[in-house]
Amino acid sequence: MMSITQRARLLDAIPTDLADLTVKKLRKDRLGNDDYTFPSMRLAILSEGIRTGPNTAGPIRKDYLGINGDAREWIGQHQQASISIILMAESTTSKTDQDTPEVLDQMLYDLQTEIELYRLGLYWPADYMKVVPGSGKVNYLPPFQAKASDEHWIYPAAFDFRVEYEFSVLDDTPNIHAIEYNFGLPYEPIDYIELVDIHPPWYEMSICVRGWYSNAVFDIILQSGSTEVTYSADMILIVD
Repeated sequence: MMSITQRARLLDAIPTDLADLTVKKLRKDRLGNDDYTFPSMRLAILSEGIRTGPNTAGPIRKDYLGINGDAREWIGQHQQASISIILMAESTTSKTDQDTPEVLDQMLYDLQTEIELYRLGLYWPADYMKVVPGSGKVNYLPPFQAKASDEHWIYPAAFDFRVEYEFSVLDDTPNIHAIEYNFGLPYEPIDYIELVDIHPPWYEMSICVRGWYSNAVFDIILQSGSTEVTYSADMILIVD
């Protein structure tokens, strides 16, 4: 499901200036939000957590902004959520008002423009959220009479759309900085293999084998004997 930060970013991105009017934004899932101020909108997340891919088989995203430039990896998946916005416009005169439905239409037009065309200004590299293109639809609801006794009518309509977002956690597996292998040979200095961190994802690997005879094997690319006191090789490992 969406994180608290993603949910807040989405709700904040939904515009309130529609049809030259300031529309009050309310959460449908909060008590005390039915103060019947018009025009207004009620926001609701109908469903979320619907996986679209990829799965948790491997990292979904990574960067190199960790300590000392260490690689950071996130595991997770892409998911979708269904959002519903109910717009409400109140007639300005009692009994009925033929202009109010057209005001509601203009509000819906402006709302759909912001969501379908401008995508609510959501930017994936920064927000890890985006509006799913073509997912919006409008449903008109029957008008109903206001609670007050002045016989004003409320004209509602629902605009539903979907958003895709990243559901992930930071993999806290530590980066490899140095690995040393001690072969336990009976003479000094002790032979070693050392993996030194230069800058992730690049590592410099130096191998030094000491002794009267050595046999070095590098991935079957090089295999030879040596009578030299030392033998060394450099290797670059690139992690994709």
